[in-house]
Amino acid sequence: MPAYPGAAGAFSSPSSPNLVVSGQPVWLFGTPAATLTQLPMVNDADVAFEAVTVGEASIAFTLPGSRDFPSIVPNIGFEIDFNGNPGAISIQIQESDTDGDGFYITPSPAAFTITAVSLVNGRYIARVDIGTFGARFGRLLVSSFANAATVKMKAKVTLN
Repeated sequence: MPAYPGAAGAFSSPSSPNLVVSGQPVWLFGTPAATLTQLPMVNDADVAFEAVTVGEASIAFTLPGSRDFPSIVPNIGFEIDFNGNPGAISIQIQESDTDGDGFYITPSPAAFTITAVSLVNGRYIARVDIGTFGARFGRLLVSSFANAATVKMKAKVTLN
């Protein structure tokens, strides 16, 4: 996926945010795998790792609970898979009610900043669940990434 679309500070992005629905993950970072034969990308094998740089934001997503059912506060989960040891990281989960680069903020609870990576079965994985995501739109922002030159990542969001 490309970096967050649109010019910095733009009012809105030129593409629509991806809708996250229950049971269907949306990849925020990652590129179509060479073996992909159909869209949409429906599993991890369909998504290849993407080189990500510090300061890069993912594509945006939107949740049906925040857009169509304002009284429902959705629970969402983020999983980030690295192709190698990323070293020290800081990836912010940002939210906004306006889909524009200049409107996204990182809420103050520490749960909205991913800083820990676990080594699981030879893979470096970061995982976080957010129980109070109330904004219309969200994205990931890579704030710091110690080994950015050698590590690629793919990230997905799912509605719990």
